[in-house]
Amino acid sequence: MRLLVVCNKSPFPTVDGGAVAMAALLHLLKALAYQVHVVIFSTRKHPFSIDNVPETLRKSFDWHPIELDTTIRPLAALQHLFTGQSYILQRFVDEEVQKKLEEVTHAYSFDLVHLESLFTLPYAPLLKKATGAPVIYRAHNVEHHIWQRLQRETRQPFKKWYLLREAKKLQQSETYWIRQCDGILAISPTDTTWFASHFPSIPTLDLPVPVTLPEERTAASNRLPRVFHLGAMDWAPNQAAVQWLLDAIWPRVRAAVPEAQLHLAGRHMPKRLLQQAAPGIHVQREVPDAKAYMAQHDILIVPLQSGSGLRIKILEAMAMGKAVVTTPQGLAGIPAEPGATVLVGEDAEALARHLIRLLQEPGIAHALGARAREWVVDRYHPDTISAQLAAFYQKQLMA
Repeated sequence: MRLLVVCNKSPFPTVDGGAVAMAALLHLLKALAYQVHVVIFSTRKHPFSIDNVPETLRKSFDWHPIELDTTIRPLAALQHLFTGQSYILQRFVDEEVQKKLEEVTHAYSFDLVHLESLFTLPYAPLLKKATGAPVIYRAHNVEHHIWQRLQRETRQPFKKWYLLREAKKLQQSETYWIRQCDGILAISPTDTTWFASHFPSIPTLDLPVPVTLPEERTAASNRLPRVFHLGAMDWAPNQAAVQWLLDAIWPRVRAAVPEAQLHLAGRHMPKRLLQQAAPGIHVQREVPDAKAYMAQHDILIVPLQSGSGLRIKILEAMAMGKAVVTTPQGLAGIPAEPGATVLVGEDAEALARHLIRLLQEPGIAHALGARAREWVVDRYHPDTISAQLAAFYQKQLMA
């Protein structure tokens, strides 16, 4: 199969959940032995370099990067208030990108077009016309849901008003562009249900992000378990989650377990957190190897209160045999059973109670991690997911 994949940012290095999801897809396509061309929007925030691409993929695919400035500019954002267009989405619409896509589709023929994330969807009509091929949309989340939750949570009047307007425009744009597609791949059951109910005429598949499993789970240790959070700190839901952790959850934990240690890491870590001067809290910027960092710690805390899609870091931690404590929102899209493979709390008191129990009884944390790993192996193995993807592609070609 000849496949054109369009990515809204560089998948490599895998610095955040979106990049991890795109990189995982490319590895699946390599395993399926498809002929793949990849167009990548190389942004200031996520620049593309062929040197960052794993050698096996570098030599297997054809790469077509195009520079795109998606920097958020306050003046442009204000100007878009008086239009019917979503500023968040319009940042990705560019004449040079259109020219690059026309150039690639003129030079090569494709059986199918695969678009990664909402921010590539405005090019769906162009690509469908240029290739005559079905266009598949892989949704990383329901984007306007994120903005709706951010709007509900903010207390600043002007920001609340702006987020409400942007969420409404984003919802309109998201609905319009999805209708230009021939198939939808969602990465969580929750999002799959939403897409299927709102776009019943478009075939939709729940296709989880495959998780590369370590050969063995991290060995148990006699020391006090270390609690950690790892995530991109330029994403508003992560910022809010960490602040809530520090303000409302961790003080309760330290009161019960004075020797407890909390480790925070992530790209674009705010200066105010790097300067955090509280006992038992260790903060650092982006780590060179996320899995090595996770291997050094024991209990992942993900106190998300907003966001859509799927928390890939939770699955990676579970695959490594880590105990996970999160909120219902953090677990959204992951059909794990609360209490059996992950601990879930709706408020600060419940989350703190889970952490305290795991810290005071490390054997429970280790057993929870063992069950979590078994569950991930059963559902998220790359071979299982690649077979589902191939079948969905083939079905769209025959439609």
